[in-house]
Amino acid sequence: MPRSHHLVSSLLVLAACSSAPTPAPEPGPFAPAPNAEVAMPMAVAQEGTELVYGHTDAIELSWRDTQARRQMDVAFELSYGMAPGSEDAVGAMVRQNWEEACKAALVLCASHDIATESGLRQCEEALRLGLTETLFGCGDEATTATVQRVIWKRVLWD
Repeated sequence: MPRSHHLVSSLLVLAACSSAPTPAPEPGPFAPAPNAEVAMPMAVAQEGTELVYGHTDAIELSWRDTQARRQMDVAFELSYGMAPGSEDAVGAMVRQNWEEACKAALVLCASHDIATESGLRQCEEALRLGLTETLFGCGDEATTATVQRVIWKRVLWD
C-alpha cells in the first residue's frame, strides 16, 4: 500500500473517532465536590412574619482544644432577624449582653471539633441557638429577635 493511502486511512479513522459522541461521566461515589459554597439554611421565621435583619461586630476567639494538641482561632459575625420597629430595643439588648455572649461563644466553640466540617456545622447550630438565648432571651417572654446565621470570617487551627 502506498504511503499516501496510510495517511488518508489514518485521517479517516481519526475523523470518525472525533465525531463520535463522548459518553457522559456517570456519577459515582467519588464525584467531584460542587463548585459553590454550601451554607446552612437560615432559621425560618414563623409563617406570615416579616423580619428585618441586623448583624453584630465580629467575635474573635482563641483557645487550645481539649487534648491541648491544637491552637484554635475563629472569628465570626452573627446575623439576626427581628420584627420591624424593634431595631432600637434589640440593639440595646445586643450591647447589654455582648460580654456574656462572647463568653458563651467561647464555651460553645470549645465544645465542638471545628476542624471537621460536621463539627463546624454542629458548632454553628449551637451558636445560633445558644446566642439567641444569651443575647435576646427574655425569661418567660418570647424572644424579641433570633440569630439567623453565623457568618464565619476565620477558622484556623495549627
